[in-house]
Amino acid sequence: MLITRTSSLSGVTRTKDLNITEDQLARWENGELIQDVMPYLTPAEREFIISGISEDEWNDMFYLSEEEKEEILSEDITNNYMDINLYKSHDDTPYEIRFKDIDPDTGQVSQDRRVVVVDGKGTAEEMVSNIHKEYMDHEHDPNRIFYFKPYIQ
Repeated sequence: MLITRTSSLSGVTRTKDLNITEDQLARWENGELIQDVMPYLTPAEREFIISGISEDEWNDMFYLSEEEKEEILSEDITNNYMDINLYKSHDDTPYEIRFKDIDPDTGQVSQDRRVVVVDGKGTAEEMVSNIHKEYMDHEHDPNRIFYFKPYIQ
């Protein structure tokens, strides 16, 4: 069945041919959990039905390429977001910045990934704050959050 959705991230409208029936779509639209009605679809296919977000868009938004990770860890871009040296002298305990995605239908965590490890709680707080301001505040989604916690090797 052809499903057309507009991405809640980019506004791009796409059509995908998915192995679902009109009855299944109606059951989901009437409140049944998508993973119960269409359990054989991949998480990316279900996300497309729910939000219109394609797998590529999702990966571009929430997963960093190796090049992007290197850029974030480089001093030049880091200084654009915060003054790490302000916190390093007070606290060099490592903290990890993490991204968590919670399935709105089940309340279960669908992914919880480390993005980067930084020195100091203050650095972690500021980085998470800046990430939320830059990437999350324009379309707040309580099911997708960045947070930090002490890094344990």
